[in-house]
Amino acid sequence: MANNSFRSSVHRMLVRRLALVALVVCIIFAVIAYVSERNRVQNVIVDLSRIQVQRFNKRALPVFDNAAGIDKNALQSELN
Repeated sequence: MANNSFRSSVHRMLVRRLALVALVVCIIFAVIAYVSERNRVQNVIVDLSRIQVQRFNKRALPVFDNAAGIDKNALQSELN
C-alpha cells in the first residue's frame, strides 16, 4: 500500500512539473510568434506607406514644380 501511494504521489508530481514546463514552453513560443508577427506587420505598413508616398510624389510633382507657383485647383484635384 505504501509503495502504491508513493508511486501515485510521484506521478502527480511529474504530471504537475510536465504541465508547468509545457505552459512555460507555450508562453515562450507565443511571445516569439507575437514579436515576429508584429515586426512583419510593421514592415508591411512601412512598405505600403513608402509606395503610396512615391505614387503621390509622381502625380503631384508637376504641380509643385510649377515655376509660376502652386495652382490650388490642380493640387486639390491631385489630392482627390
